[in-house]
Amino acid sequence: MLEQSETYQRLYLSEVRGKYLVSRPVSLPEVAFGPMRPLFFYPLADEWMIVEDRQQGLWYEYEGKEGLLTRKEKTIPKEDLPPLGSSWFYYYGAAFWTDPKTEEEQFHRYFVKSPPAVTREETPGMDTIEIPLTLQRLDYTQTFTYPKELDQALATFPASYVDRYKRPIRRIQGRTYPVSMDKVTTLWKDLGPTTYPKVIRFTDTPFGVVDLEPEHTKEDEDLFQQIPGFYQEKTPRGGSHKLVWLKDPGYKFRYSPGLELLGQTQVTFYGIEGVWLEDTPPPMETDGWIPVGHVHRDCKTRLDRPDVTESVKALKERAWQQYSLTRELAAKAYVKDPDPSHADYMALYKLYHGDIKAYADQFPAEDLPWILEAYSQGVIPHREKHETIRNGLPYLVYLASIIIGREG
Repeated sequence: MLEQSETYQRLYLSEVRGKYLVSRPVSLPEVAFGPMRPLFFYPLADEWMIVEDRQQGLWYEYEGKEGLLTRKEKTIPKEDLPPLGSSWFYYYGAAFWTDPKTEEEQFHRYFVKSPPAVTREETPGMDTIEIPLTLQRLDYTQTFTYPKELDQALATFPASYVDRYKRPIRRIQGRTYPVSMDKVTTLWKDLGPTTYPKVIRFTDTPFGVVDLEPEHTKEDEDLFQQIPGFYQEKTPRGGSHKLVWLKDPGYKFRYSPGLELLGQTQVTFYGIEGVWLEDTPPPMETDGWIPVGHVHRDCKTRLDRPDVTESVKALKERAWQQYSLTRELAAKAYVKDPDPSHADYMALYKLYHGDIKAYADQFPAEDLPWILEAYSQGVIPHREKHETIRNGLPYLVYLASIIIGREG
């Protein structure tokens, strides 16, 4: 669906892709709108909603599972309405968006606050409808609580609630908004028990979580049970988590398809059958585990910042002489990607492969990540996260060393 939750604010396209819900901003000129219908929405649950067409004096009741809800009757008399809470107004209609990657036109229902410019004639029927995404709770049916020892151990860690699609979210005046963990300022201790579990980020900490997937082998489970840890719990799909102390912090390690170790990343805790194991477990060894994702490979990077001014200048001149569009293409990563950390990685990746890799052997190998980081200035929007340190390196230099190391 396409939703604009506030007047004159950005328009977002949201789609369910398997287990994930992906939202991204869409430019208004990219969308062709059909005629609008002013409606008032009264969500009573994620599977139950009342819709009022105030211009026509009509009320509709909808029920169903996630996604499209089905109208129960043609209309419902006002005196038969259930108790209603707050209402939200939207202009509702059919919209057509052309995917810039595939150039295919897609149909979406739109829910907007500002009247759109109508250029199409198509209108959606009223037999089925969706609840605007920000009005859906997307929570679980249970309340999540945690042992007091875990609450004490994680009390001062940045944390947020997470919805059924594992998106960190915040609830504001009846709406559900996704939020980047990079921007989360609430702490674990600030979040009380709700029907949302808590997600936490372990960046720059020695903590990690061993993740036993529901589809695991007997060997996976035996090893999981042998690993020393602080805390253990079940997950909603039948897996298990164990909070551990890491000797060698990293982003992710894999023992098998059914057993992983999550380090410098975000992890959701559920508290299901949660048990505190011990206060001071020994650090977990990662021998025999395969590094995955944001971990160093063969790239040796100097820890002190070198002067790369002339190197970057030379690379920019070569790119200009060859009419390279790499910098423009790299900048587009931030237009379509809802995850700024992933966009950082992809922008650096495109810059390295497009403008630097062909000349890499002309520079000291230990300087290359610093050169790539400096070359990215003016392309990658600055964030506070870029000031953080990973393995002794500024964040973007750290990502650059991963990208270059993988080519070795």
